[in-house]
Amino acid sequence: MTFGEKVRTLREQHDWSQRELAKRSQLASGTLSHLETGKFRGDLATHQKLARGLGITLAELYRGIEGLDLGNGSAPVTPTSDEIDTFRYNENAQAILLAKQIFQKPFLPQLLVLQPKGQTHVEQTPSGDKWVCLIKGHVDVRVGEAHHRLETPYASIFIKTSEPHQLTNVGEATAECIMVTSPVGV
Repeated sequence: MTFGEKVRTLREQHDWSQRELAKRSQLASGTLSHLETGKFRGDLATHQKLARGLGITLAELYRGIEGLDLGNGSAPVTPTSDEIDTFRYNENAQAILLAKQIFQKPFLPQLLVLQPKGQTHVEQTPSGDKWVCLIKGHVDVRVGEAHHRLETPYASIFIKTSEPHQLTNVGEATAECIMVTSPVGV
């Protein structure tokens, strides 16, 4: 059994949705989804939060898992095109992860690609920061009730992730932004 399969099995035994376990574990829903699908391994701190959320020990969480290796994340990685991790918000919005083993890193770099009228989900995490830098296109950044327009290349904005925020392509062409979030997934 993989780590992701174990997390999913334990969650389903409680009859909880991913959102419910994420809330109980104080993790982002996307983090839990990526853990369950095996896109990410997480790190010890993430696993401790999961164990607490499930009401079990780390030993119980790890019991029966094959090949668990957290690694140290220090080796350079050049992924091939089929190894690039992509998170799809929907058919018009995707985030391409620009680093491997992200849960061993202090921040998450991503390339956000928004098709015309494409938008991210409304995102909000308990604490952290996000920097968004426009590469091309026209993007509306909603933070709480305020709207900010990024319309020239390299225009940027810092966001407190505790505020609900959403990015929307308001232009006629594909928009691209670099996003850097810290900490990763919490």
